[in-house]
Amino acid sequence: MKFYDYELDVVKNHPEYFDAVEIHGVYEDDQGNCEPTSERADVSFYSVYVHYGEAGNKAQNYGVECVADFSDHKDAVQYANELAAQLGISEPDDYSPVEVAS
Repeated sequence: MKFYDYELDVVKNHPEYFDAVEIHGVYEDDQGNCEPTSERADVSFYSVYVHYGEAGNKAQNYGVECVADFSDHKDAVQYANELAAQLGISEPDDYSPVEVAS
C-alpha cells in the first residue's frame, strides 16, 4: 500500500536530472523519527528515491529525493521498476531488508 507520493512534483518538470532509482527500508522509532537503513530487518516502511545525476548536480540538486513510501516491499519494488522504466534508467537499486515490523 502506497501512503505517500511525491513523484509528480519532484520528477515531472526535470526527469533528465535523475540517473538512478533506489529503495530503502525506513525505521521509525516511538517518537516518529525516521531513519533510512539497509541494515535493520525491522523496518517500518519502504521509501523509493530518485538519485540526482550530473544534470541535476549542475542545477544545484544533489543526493536523493524521496518520491513515495510503501508499507509493502513488493509494492515499492514494482513502483521503483515502473519509475525507472519511465525515466529510461537502469533497474532500481534495492538497499532494503525485506521484512516490515508488525
